Order: sequence, then C-alpha cells, then structure tokens
Amino acid sequence: AVLAVPLVSWGLYSQLGSPDLPSQPLSERLAKNPADSSVDELVARAEAHLAANPSDGRGWDVLAPIYLRMQRFSDAVTAYR
Repeated sequence: AVLAVPLVSWGLYSQLGSPDLPSQPLSERLAKNPADSSVDELVARAEAHLAANPSDGRGWDVLAPIYLRMQRFSDAVTAYR
C-alpha cells in the first residue's frame, strides 16, 4: 500500500502529465521580473494571452482599465464587452 501511491502517481503523471516539457526552475522564472518590462510589453503579453484565450473574463477585466489609462479608448470598449 505504501508503494502503491507513488507508483500510481507516477503512472498517471506519465500518461496525463507533460514530462516532455522543459523544466522551468524557479530561479529562471523569478529572473524574468515583470517590473523590468515596459507597459507596452506587458500589454502585448496580455493581448497575446487573450488572443489565445478570448473567454478569459478576468484578463479582460484587468486589461480594460489599463487601456483607459493609455487612452486607447476603442480597445477599452472592446475589452469591457
């Protein structure tokens, strides 16, 4: 029984998980500080995410006020819809 849990977990991960993906160590992810990016770069990343996930309401809720502050009013209207 003690060995069953790790073996079943490993089996499920190998079938359903993504063992082929490259590792993303925490130190590398933390090195990419969003504060080092410009607002335009961050907005572009958010737009790319929303292009791939248009039903992400939370993403649109975050992006819409940023569009307003950037005076991109037509984009803000689209984001609020």
